[in-house]
Amino acid sequence: MADVVVEKLRGGDIVLYTRSETKKAVISYRLRVPGETNKYERKSTGYTDLHNARRVAEERYDQLAFRQRRGLSAFAPTFEQMAKAYLERIERRIEDGTLSKTRAHTQKTIIKHYLMPFFGEMVADEITKPVVEQYHNWRRDLYAEKVPYPSHIRRSTNGKRTYTANAETFNNTVINLIFDHAADANLLAPAETLKLSRVGNGGKRRGYFTDEQLQQIYAEMRERIKVAGGHTYRRHYAVVFYHYVTILLHTGMRVGELRSLRWCDVVPFRKGDVEYCELRVVGKTGKRTMVALPEAVTSFNALRAFYRETSDTADENPLCIINFDRTPVGSFHLQFARILHKLGYKRDQQGQECSIYSLRHTYITKRLLAGVNIHLLARNCGTSVRQIEKNYDHVIPRMKVEELVQLAG
Repeated sequence: MADVVVEKLRGGDIVLYTRSETKKAVISYRLRVPGETNKYERKSTGYTDLHNARRVAEERYDQLAFRQRRGLSAFAPTFEQMAKAYLERIERRIEDGTLSKTRAHTQKTIIKHYLMPFFGEMVADEITKPVVEQYHNWRRDLYAEKVPYPSHIRRSTNGKRTYTANAETFNNTVINLIFDHAADANLLAPAETLKLSRVGNGGKRRGYFTDEQLQQIYAEMRERIKVAGGHTYRRHYAVVFYHYVTILLHTGMRVGELRSLRWCDVVPFRKGDVEYCELRVVGKTGKRTMVALPEAVTSFNALRAFYRETSDTADENPLCIINFDRTPVGSFHLQFARILHKLGYKRDQQGQECSIYSLRHTYITKRLLAGVNIHLLARNCGTSVRQIEKNYDHVIPRMKVEELVQLAG
């Protein structure tokens, strides 16, 4: 049945019509988006009388015109629409190798399990910083068991969890990425993008280990290998853990980068009598190529030999770090934390908290003190010179000691 035009308003930009010639038919509107040539919105007014139908249509027209004057998109997308568009981008980045599967999995879990259920059908301009803070409070209440856990989220088996400041920062990062991608895809105007700040550890660097502390950590790991003896399962984890720590300490890689590293990404080369290796890494800053110290090369070789010695199959697993059942390793955070707790190394000499991430910071600290160019080091570690200068200000004066002494003289 053809539409029956009831009335035209605003120079024909608004058309009120019905689907029936009966007097009690509900009136709908079709309006041209202000400032656009071929963008229209069709919607029922919900009224059968012309007065209220006209009011609904004109209010909607004025609302769109106001958004246009503010430089915003005419039709603000819902958070779910933006999130789905970003999820598609994640899949493309996995395919082209610019995003690691580990980081992609973490982002997808946050989006599907938490962000989409909470924000859902909210339109973009309804999601303000106070609303995001409500989201963070909800996450804290979930972990504190103040509100019921949603049925679609698997409960942790590791006892009570806490919604840490670093977790809040990462959630903010994912929300920012979703809004930024929506702007890039013309779903939002640039003025509508949300910019959430970092929470994290307040800008404080992580702790680092002294040579003496490292000696004690290695002694503890060697003891674990010795205690495992001929127990194949325990020995596997003790040996893999030992080399995992060694590689992190002598490459400066992030833990997620090492977990997703494949053997085809480890390319050995020699310079003189020393063997090095080039690592093709995919991390949070995208793809990069880095060079490992000889100690890491030794661990890669030993790890590969260990797998070949203990594997029941001729096929080699493509990942460098694997579980006993040849599946990808989730995390060694707990094992490392237990060692630090036993040795009393939970904080460094400046009182900064230590964790497995401190291995990367120890590498950067030692390289700076060894006189490595800060620009080359930043590129190798996938960070910026500004971040190194900010987080390693305790090292910079010792790097420049000769210049400082000359200035003093």
